[in-house]
Amino acid sequence: MVAQLVPSTSDTLSERIRTYNAAIAGLVGTRADAGKKIVMVDMYSAFVANPAFKTEYMKDVVHPNNAGYAKMADVWYAAIAASLK
Repeated sequence: MVAQLVPSTSDTLSERIRTYNAAIAGLVGTRADAGKKIVMVDMYSAFVANPAFKTEYMKDVVHPNNAGYAKMADVWYAAIAASLK
């Protein structure tokens, strides 16, 4: 399992993170298409699904707060549970 990065409170940095995350998706997809057992976990979308993520999930420009880490745990749990089915 490979996770994408969470967004930043900085729109400029978030744009760079989106570019990086797209590269992760490409690499994971290439390996999955080659038959490797690999899954991407989309942390970015989980955060931005909440329009108030910058204040509700972030401690500073790049680090989640406790609520952000709880959100990440929920996303990890769902991904792990789905892979065990």
